[in-house]
Amino acid sequence: MTTTLWITAVIVAITLGITVWAARQTRTTVQFYAAGRKISGWQNGLAIAGDYMSAASFLGIAGLIAFNGYDGFMYSVGWLVAYLTVLLLIAEPIRNTGKYTMADVLAYRMSAGPVRSAAAISTLTVSGFYMIAQMVGAGSVLHLLVPGFSFKWAVVIVGVLMIGYVVLGGMIATTWVQIVKATLLMAGAVLLSILVLGHFGFNPVRFFDAIAKVVDKKSGLNFTQPGILYPHGKHVTLGPLTLDKSTIENVSLGMALIFGTAGLPHILMRFYTVPTARAARTSVGWAMGLIGAFYVMTTFLGFGAAVLVGKTGIGANNNLAAPKLAEFLGGGPNTFGGELFLGFISAVAFATILAVVAGLTLAASSAFAHDFWMNVVRGGKESESEQVLVARIAAVGV
Repeated sequence: MTTTLWITAVIVAITLGITVWAARQTRTTVQFYAAGRKISGWQNGLAIAGDYMSAASFLGIAGLIAFNGYDGFMYSVGWLVAYLTVLLLIAEPIRNTGKYTMADVLAYRMSAGPVRSAAAISTLTVSGFYMIAQMVGAGSVLHLLVPGFSFKWAVVIVGVLMIGYVVLGGMIATTWVQIVKATLLMAGAVLLSILVLGHFGFNPVRFFDAIAKVVDKKSGLNFTQPGILYPHGKHVTLGPLTLDKSTIENVSLGMALIFGTAGLPHILMRFYTVPTARAARTSVGWAMGLIGAFYVMTTFLGFGAAVLVGKTGIGANNNLAAPKLAEFLGGGPNTFGGELFLGFISAVAFATILAVVAGLTLAASSAFAHDFWMNVVRGGKESESEQVLVARIAAVGV
């Protein structure tokens, strides 16, 4: 456990060091909201990947696959395909027409006041619900790091660190924290994927044969078959049509994942940090490559946890599938290797939560300060220093 806490402390210390460095470079609104528009395409791609690969991606999807097999894997597919929507329809127009937020784009062709008010409310709502999911992950990880640790204190710790990142460093700190986090997360996912495949002699056929032998007790289906999470056989009548309920659920899920991504405020903000529309497209390409590779690896993490650890070993909380898999691959509980692997993966998961919550907080505070306070309340007459001050106060409030 001491090893685990030390690894977590080192990662947090690195991110705080980045924040102190970024604070010295954050003076104007463009620096606070958009990192001075000096982030390159590949750097922004890494940051987008870091912002997007949240606790839900790392802990949640691995857990869904470990508990529900094929149906859980469909979440990975949906979130990856979603970036085609962002690449083809969103990235370039936002960079060309916007300034700091999505409301800047909408206000070009609509009545600015109502649009900005609605956009600010929407951003605050989306960010708030997204943060709740991240905080649940924070509670799970800290409870694993320190058994008996209070969930409330986990939320407080994440909140304090997140406020520090945003209030002091703005988008510059948030960007580099996300880059560091994406690098660590990819390294952890690659390491675990290699070790999982190594258990099966690096033979994918043996791996999937083992998956097919894992059977869900309730449905009787093996983990390569659909229907565990969304059972077949139930029907819904829509007018003259009678449809399979699982079909409707899968279509609905796909639409929510694909189109919902295109409206995530903390992702859209990232396209304002690059100098040109071409750099925006480049950043989406980098992000898609990294995110695609990561979601392929969630297959090995989730199915690996199902085969090697099992539901009993994971426990009731499926968010712990990836950390428990790491502990198993390191040698098991109460071994140095097991504790080391558990510590690294748990620390990466914690860094994941910090980076994503920082991005959400920045998006929410920007929506309030820029869209609502500056353009609706003050009518666009606010000074740069006042706008940055309001954004920092809003970050604390969020």
